[in-house]
Amino acid sequence: MSSFDETLLDGLDSPAVIDVADPAGRLLVCASAAAAARRGRTAVEESDLGALVADGRPRSLLVAGAGVHADAATLLIGLAGPGSPAPVVRLDATAGQLPGWAGVADVLAVVSSTGEEPGLVALAEQGARRGCRLLAVTPAGTPLADVVEGGHGSVVALPAAAGALDGPWLGLVPLVLAAERLRLLSLPDSDVERAAERLEQVAHACRPASESFLNPAKELAVGLADHVPVLWAEGPLALAAAGRAASQLGVVAGVPAVVSSVAEAVAGGVALLDGPLGAATGSRDRDPLPDVADEELDEFFADRDADVPMRLRAVLVVDAEAGSDAATEVRVTPATALADAARARRLDVTELAAEPGPPLARLAGLVATLDHAVTYLALGLGEQPGAGVTVTELAARLR
Repeated sequence: MSSFDETLLDGLDSPAVIDVADPAGRLLVCASAAAAARRGRTAVEESDLGALVADGRPRSLLVAGAGVHADAATLLIGLAGPGSPAPVVRLDATAGQLPGWAGVADVLAVVSSTGEEPGLVALAEQGARRGCRLLAVTPAGTPLADVVEGGHGSVVALPAAAGALDGPWLGLVPLVLAAERLRLLSLPDSDVERAAERLEQVAHACRPASESFLNPAKELAVGLADHVPVLWAEGPLALAAAGRAASQLGVVAGVPAVVSSVAEAVAGGVALLDGPLGAATGSRDRDPLPDVADEELDEFFADRDADVPMRLRAVLVVDAEAGSDAATEVRVTPATALADAARARRLDVTELAAEPGPPLARLAGLVATLDHAVTYLALGLGEQPGAGVTVTELAARLR
């Protein structure tokens, strides 16, 4: 029997109800993403990045983020894409260890809402000793900012009250603008505003008062309930958004998820469909063209109180512009073939495609929709998004 309360999602029709259902304020984070992106742009405009960009394009851009900015590197990697003239490398923010090869030819960027994480401070200290160009996106006057300034680096000062309620965009936008100034990607001046406008559009479409059948994020959350999500991504932007979604599903909703590119799934990951959570039981259930009448009878006579076995739920995340050339030449794409294979096994498939626009706006639309969906899923499951009870417990045990 499902533990997911869909009626709760359709009852979020007033601030008072939302405050009770979501005391951690995750829905507010989703709704204020556009404002956070604009504040990130303003923070860069008020900062001096001269020391960062003086020596031109680096050999690599090393990125580490903590807390709500943990996925900043993943999103920047997707935005830079495989065609970036220098690699963007994600570092472990907790290990506090630079790669052995990092040095004067590289840029180290660290992002934190508090500026107090020991792992990030250790990374900045190592970067300063090795002569890396340094960038910190963090509140001024924090240990992290002090180390970067001491190493003659640049600091993009976040508001002192920055925290979980600012979400990822307050830190990501400064990283993106810094990467543009380092000539790692092309970003017209208007792209941040267009991304903010896309975030506003998604926030309106996925607003709490919107009914589930009209709200794409609520609809996705309902579909994911009592399933193991499998996210297949087509294109670097889609893979970055799917990677963040998988991370957020675990951290926010307590739900494990599998993520891979469409190419990886076709090469072997699709075997999941024939595993115990994928393959339907019985010879008729394996029919690639099941009889519709039989499906309707099964649904009609199903025991609503019986425990339903956990199954996979496929989510196909597509950046259509990334594969637009191939799509005009090939009628059946790897993505559509994957979706067909899942449906042949009676697995539901949700397709989420990026709306047309510049890369940052396309990424913003995908991330925002998935962030809303993860939050609604957590609320429907009775989780307190971002409460981190187990994380706090483990931290206490390790003291």
